[in-house]
Amino acid sequence: MFVIYGFSSFSGDQEIYELVYTNVGNGKMLTEFEPAFTFIMMICNYLHFSFLGFRIVLAILYIILLYIAVNKFTNCVALVMFIFLLFPFTYFFSVLRAGISGMIVVIGVNQLVKMNKLWWLKYIIFIGFAALFHYSAIIFLPLILAGGRQRKMAYFLVGAIIMAVLVYVFFNMGVIASFFRIFTDRGKILDWVTFDSVSDRSNAKGIIGSLLVLFFCIFLTYMSNRIYDKNAIAIGRNLNTYPGRLVNTVKYINVLMIIIAPFLLITSVYLRFIWEILLLDLCDMVNTADIVAERSVKQGLSMWRNTSFNALPALIFSALLFVYTNLPYMGTEIDGFRIFENNYILNFLGM
Repeated sequence: MFVIYGFSSFSGDQEIYELVYTNVGNGKMLTEFEPAFTFIMMICNYLHFSFLGFRIVLAILYIILLYIAVNKFTNCVALVMFIFLLFPFTYFFSVLRAGISGMIVVIGVNQLVKMNKLWWLKYIIFIGFAALFHYSAIIFLPLILAGGRQRKMAYFLVGAIIMAVLVYVFFNMGVIASFFRIFTDRGKILDWVTFDSVSDRSNAKGIIGSLLVLFFCIFLTYMSNRIYDKNAIAIGRNLNTYPGRLVNTVKYINVLMIIIAPFLLITSVYLRFIWEILLLDLCDMVNTADIVAERSVKQGLSMWRNTSFNALPALIFSALLFVYTNLPYMGTEIDGFRIFENNYILNFLGM
């Protein structure tokens, strides 16, 4: 992961990042990106790092955050990291700010699961810190409603749909755009939240594909929750343990992501928010695979004794998402299947 991220020679947004990095070093474009990300740029420029050196710094930061997150949510760290490497890692080593921001949000979800004293305030602080790398992190504030308690799924689903409608209305009224203008005047960010300015509008296939991804994530985490609870009860495990609360919280988080569904009708770019919480889904599914294996071992069952085998649905899902997101770029310079070719070290080694 470090080699792929840090030594990438060409990726989707690299030219833009390199341009801004060079200008920041010359005292220009200091408000082009969010404060924390710009600060790292300034430090790296001060140390006379090339853009490649800057990418290496980001790679170290991102992978440290990734390990912290995975280590919090599962004991099967290596397996989750491998599945994550297929996707969405191959997306986030290109969109640098959103990747770091999303990882901070994911780590903050730990507060929703633990629900210790002032958990809601701690989660908000994580969102604020994530917004310093990408302002769009504030869209994850409603996830605070997922805070680890059992609810009737039907009520929660209806609530998420009502929130989606309200967000869409505010979007069309320009309320969301006005809020973002308080923090930035960057055109690209404002284009995301201004109805008349949204570019790259989805066609019918794009809309159907995006909505299927969203609802398939909900379905997978819902089924994972049921399978986990069934197997945990079968071996006498308390559902109020951390993994038990996690699988429940992740299910609600995915339901709450319905708030971005109206925007998927406009552009598939908003799927980025699903990719940012996908690590939680992978940890969730692998934890479920692990408890199925534990039950099989304890009860002497012949099948399902291997966690990696049980995690095949997560692996297949990740691979399919990689293929799906890569479809618009097939045959181009940023084709995901050229990930090894577009890398300084791997290219040097002839890989």
